Amino acid sequence: MKSLVLIFLVFSSVFHPASGSVAKKKGKVTDSETGENIAFAALKFIPSQLTILANEKGNFTIDERMANDQRVVISFTGYQTDTFQISTSGNFNFKIKPKRKELNEVVVSGTMNEVQRKESVLPIEVYTPTLFKKTWAPSLLESVNMINGVQPQLNCNVCSAGDIHINGLEGAYTMILIDGMPIVSSLSTV
Repeated sequence: MKSLVLIFLVFSSVFHPASGSVAKKKGKVTDSETGENIAFAALKFIPSQLTILANEKGNFTIDERMANDQRVVISFTGYQTDTFQISTSGNFNFKIKPKRKELNEVVVSGTMNEVQRKESVLPIEVYTPTLFKKTWAPSLLESVNMINGVQPQLNCNVCSAGDIHINGLEGAYTMILIDGMPIVSSLSTV
């Protein structure tokens, strides 16, 4: 009977919720500029090497093992990977900076003045070389055939001279640039 009571006491102490509970601390990962929550950011605690992910609202919960680490490395796609010192006061709200890899787009207009694409009055579409590499067309006239609002027209079958009509306007209203240099005449599409 004594051994049965002893076994019961051992099992009750092992499975008791208070005996194995670990203190939890909450935190959040946000954008340093906008203050938006960063969903699923990765947090790696050093030196324990434990890694967790924030939830869809940027919130995370850690236990005392991770809170005792000295540093946390936070990474997320499109943001700079940053290392933070962990304070013992329990402030686990981290702000990371977005990466800036984009250049401002420049639009060449008829007046040859630089205009930002965002500030342009007219709708502007930019086609990168990857579009033209996918078409495998031998000339510009054939490669723009799949773009909405653009219709190539072959004017001479002998020399393959043609016009590019944009939104119904004749080819004379279309300016073609190669490396920023305007190509004049109907032979520009050859």
